[in-house]
Amino acid sequence: MKKVKPLFILLTILLFTFLVSKYCYQLCLIHGKSMEPTYHSWQLTLIDKRADAPKAGTVVAVRCNALNAVIVKRVVAVPGDSLIIKDGILYVNGTKSTAISPAAYYQNAGIAANIIHLKESEYFLLGDNCAESIDSRSE
Repeated sequence: MKKVKPLFILLTILLFTFLVSKYCYQLCLIHGKSMEPTYHSWQLTLIDKRADAPKAGTVVAVRCNALNAVIVKRVVAVPGDSLIIKDGILYVNGTKSTAISPAAYYQNAGIAANIIHLKESEYFLLGDNCAESIDSRSE
């Protein structure tokens, strides 16, 4: 029986790792305080790339061109929703949002100071640590 060459085994492992990372799961290193207390800086998380469209309350990782990085945030509103941050409180479709902590207070409403109507394939993302987060309010 012929021995399998170590180079072939290494290339097979690398190809398998690449395919899993590209299409199934990927490690993500959290950097910064924007998702505290849920996630902390330098914490490793596993991203499931096979998931369906996110629902309100789901934590997602998205590419942010402005920061030239992948950021981790919480979905608070989905396509078809209307939202506003009024007196520091997030309202989605006219009611106080349950996708975030009841203690969340948004001193800076940013663009959400006025009603926003999300179109198809638009999501509104916020960091759990509202004072430290660069998120959809900053658009």
